[in-house]
Amino acid sequence: MLYHHILHPATGKPARGLRSLTVVGGETGLDSDILSTALFVMGVDRAEAYAREHGLGLFIVDDEGRTRIVPGPEGVAFSIEEYSE
Repeated sequence: MLYHHILHPATGKPARGLRSLTVVGGETGLDSDILSTALFVMGVDRAEAYAREHGLGLFIVDDEGRTRIVPGPEGVAFSIEEYSE
């Protein structure tokens, strides 16, 4: 089993359910970094709800490798390009 560095504060164990979460549209890069960690711990559904309520865009990869996108705020765009080796 693989573990990552993001710990769930209630358990002290690695947060589960996501592989990656990127925030688009925070006030600063630091804001986006802080939010990405907090939203990662929240899990997909709560993270999506928070993002929509606060006008943030998200790019999420869950623990099964599925992706979910929450569109960013108006005027802030991002695109996803497929990568292959």
